[in-house]
Order: sequence, then C-alpha cells, then structure tokens
Amino acid sequence: MKNINLISISIISFFIVLGIACQDQSKTGKKSDIALSEKKKQELTKILNDVYQKDQEYRQLYYSTTEKYGIRSAQMKELSSKMNKADALNLIVVKDIIKKYGWLSDKMVGATGNSALFLVIQHSSEKDQEHFLPMMRKAAQNGAASKQDLAKLEDRVAIDQGHKQTYGTQVGMDEKSGKYYVFPIENPKEVDKRRAALGMIPIAAYLSQWQIEWEN
Repeated sequence: MKNINLISISIISFFIVLGIACQDQSKTGKKSDIALSEKKKQELTKILNDVYQKDQEYRQLYYSTTEKYGIRSAQMKELSSKMNKADALNLIVVKDIIKKYGWLSDKMVGATGNSALFLVIQHSSEKDQEHFLPMMRKAAQNGAASKQDLAKLEDRVAIDQGHKQTYGTQVGMDEKSGKYYVFPIENPKEVDKRRAALGMIPIAAYLSQWQIEWEN
C-alpha cells in the first residue's frame, strides 16, 4: 500500500515480548509423520532464532529513528534499506524450511523460532502473504501456529486486498501529522468478541499503545 506505513502488533510487540516434507504439506500446514531428531530440532531452532534476531534488529530502531530524524529522512531511508535486505534474506531461509518441514510448532523449535516463521511472512510481499495464509490457517488449526498471529496475517491480507479487517490489528500512520489510526474494521461492535475468542486484549487497550482512542 503506497504512502502508508502499515503496522501490526507483530512489529510493535518485539519491544515488549516482542507449522511438514510431503507433496501436500503446503495445503495442510502440517505433516503428521514428521520426525526430527533432537539434533535437527536444535539446528532449526538456532537458524530460526537467528532469523528472528535479524528480523527485529532494524525494527527496534524504527520508531526512535523516525522520531529523531523524521519518516522521510536519509537516516530512515538507510534503515529501511538495511531492513528490506534482511527481510529478503530471511524469507529465503523461511521458505526453504517450510518447504522441507512445514510450519514448525513451538514444541519443535521453541517460541522464538515459531514466531520467526510468522514474522518473516508478515514482513514479506503481499503476494507471499497471500500464498502462505492458507498454510498458516491449517497450521493454526493443527496447533503449529499461533491463532493470534494468524489474526494479524488475516487482517494484513484483508487490508492489502482493499477489505475491512476482522480483528483490528492493523494500524497506519499519517505521514504528515505523525499520528496513528486504525484501518477500517468489519462490524466493529463485535470486534472485542472476535478478539476475546482468540485470547486477545480488548481493542481499546490494544490501540492505546499508539495513543489511538477507540470510538465505537
């Protein structure tokens, strides 16, 4: 989406705390007969932990750099360039892992490794997000992916396709004023029920992180 900084909790949450190889695994999100040795699990965990760190490295500087130099500054352009290069390399790694093993759960690669799969997809192109969304849906159904993370990807894809979001996870920033706003939500009166079903905090509390006052 042009001229809009699309932001989700997947990007912000890193400040706070922040799904396997068969022909049809891309459709199921999980391979029932997957069996990895402890050595392989440790190897994949290490790789994905490194991916997570690289994904977050430049994003941890994003907001402080924006506040200090401005969204259109040379410093922000340099930071964005480095972040985009890291994202491209991370995507190659994650695509290869998912192709070979499917969407690895936190039981396989730990919470950080599992989060890395989602974050890299969330920070990829619209085409890649749309491609991996069905896989993540299956992975979430199978317990290999977080349903809360899935909600963020669902909302991101919906917004990119010109639709209203379901869970209210997507926030934009007005480049002129520097103020944040929430993208349109489908049936906003019911959004907290949908969020609660996935164990998400109320929309008002969520949006307060960006000084957005929720008016329903």
